[in-house]
This record gives sequence, C-alpha cells and structure tokens, in this order.
Amino acid sequence: MAKAHTGKSITYTDGQWVEGNPMILGAMDHAVWLGSAVFDGARAFNGMTPDLDRHCARAVRSARLMGLSPDISGPEIEAIARQGIGQFDAALELYICPMFFATEGFIVPEPDTTRFVLTVAEAPIPAPDGFSACTTSFCRPATNMAPTEAKAACLYPNVARVLTEAKGKGFDTAVVADPQGAVAEFAYANLFMVKDGAA
Repeated sequence: MAKAHTGKSITYTDGQWVEGNPMILGAMDHAVWLGSAVFDGARAFNGMTPDLDRHCARAVRSARLMGLSPDISGPEIEAIARQGIGQFDAALELYICPMFFATEGFIVPEPDTTRFVLTVAEAPIPAPDGFSACTTSFCRPATNMAPTEAKAACLYPNVARVLTEAKGKGFDTAVVADPQGAVAEFAYANLFMVKDGAA
C-alpha cells in the first residue's frame, strides 16, 4: 500500500524542468510556517494517465479554497505534466504531483505570492496483495474544523497520527470515521463498499 519513489524524478519549477528534488521553499516561507501548500496526485502506467485532467483541475480548485491565487489552469498543468511524463520510459509507473503554495503572509497567505511546481517521479504501483486495517481513535475532521474540501498538506499530520497508531497495533492502515462516527476513508486512501454489485 505504500507509495515509494524509487528512481528518477524531475520537477517543473520557474518554467523549467530540474532533475531530482530541488530546494523550492525558504525557511521563512508561509507554506513552511503556516501550511498553505496544496497538491494532487495522479498516476501514469501502461501508457495511460487516468483522470489526469481531473487531478490537475482539482489542484487549482484546492489552491483557491486555501486562499491562493493560481495563475495557471488545469489544462495548462495537464500539458506540463504530459511533457514531464514524456521524459520517462513509457513502461515505467509514475506519480505526478502538481503543487501550489504561498511564500508570504501572516496567518492568511498573500495570494499574489502563490507559486506552482510539478513533480513526476518513478513510483511503482503497490502489488494488489492486500493489506491489514484496524479502527483508529482519530477521526477525519469535519469541514468546519479543517479545509477538507481541498487536498491540503496541512491535513496530513492527522493522517500520520492515524498511521502511527495503526502501525503500533500491528496493522498497515486504519479505517477512519468522521466526527459523527460514520466511516469516511482509509488513512490515506479511499474506501468503497460494494453490495450486490453496486458501490
């Protein structure tokens, strides 16, 4: 179930592609101190990129929900992503990650300091051999508690708490409930229930 980057990675930043993991944040940037980063994650495998357009559009939507001001559209992000994908062997399994973040602002990010980067990395899809899951004492925040409508980096420390608790119990992940106790998701993956052939 783990997502691992195992080989080559490239990052699009300031209008150019850079090999590896370039330093793009400063120690005093808003995203570091105050959590204004958003991202999305898409896959490329077997020459396919399922829902790449939707992932790119969601990255823009997430940025706006966090008070950022993206100056690039979903289709433009998709075009950049496809440029990056084209720099890899078509047989490789890749992870595509567009990201927005702010560099300035006190508590509230200054929208006009929004930056965009996109990473493409080798990341094999985990084998479909199952995983173990438990319940957790933590819950997915409600929309009036955290920016859950966005794919925001600030949500992931809670995910880390869930995983730490699950690993401590000897499980791979956990089933997470919402504040009312209804099943919401796995720690960092969607959870679907199928009954009589319908999800």
